[in-house]
Amino acid sequence: MSKAKLRKELQTMTHPQLVDVVMAAYDSSPKAKQYFEFFLNPDVTKLYDAALATVEKEIRRSSRGYCKARISFIRAEIRGFAAFGVPADDVARLMISTLRMLLANYQNYYYTDALTKGTLRLAADYMRYCAENDMLGTGAAKMRETLDTTAPKYFRRAIEERLAEENFPQNIFQNL
Repeated sequence: MSKAKLRKELQTMTHPQLVDVVMAAYDSSPKAKQYFEFFLNPDVTKLYDAALATVEKEIRRSSRGYCKARISFIRAEIRGFAAFGVPADDVARLMISTLRMLLANYQNYYYTDALTKGTLRLAADYMRYCAENDMLGTGAAKMRETLDTTAPKYFRRAIEERLAEENFPQNIFQNL
């Protein structure tokens, strides 16, 4: 059902019917319950901690020396966090924290090509998100700190190359 059809149907409902629909959604879906709880009591810190714990649990999935994290799941968790309408700096903080965990985990496990490419894409997405939300200076500083303290040499070079491919200036990390 499209949003337009849903809106049209909701407009024809009476107040008690709307209450019943909302209560049914609350009872039937954990995501809907989480949304309504955030709607009633907007605690960004609690929501951030829950999203970070979910991402951390996913990154820790491993078997026989291979990281079994699903980058699509991680990206969906970040999108879901942003969908709550939280401030842009909190979304950026979740993105850079996720990137730090992925880079730190790389030193202990083998990564599939898909996870490696997804990690590089996440780094580029983080910088693009910071640029779109007028946080490029702080975003670049946090990325430089992450690359200097957490990233193995391979990832440091690969991230810098990926950012150059994304048309970020090559000297973006200079003078920080």
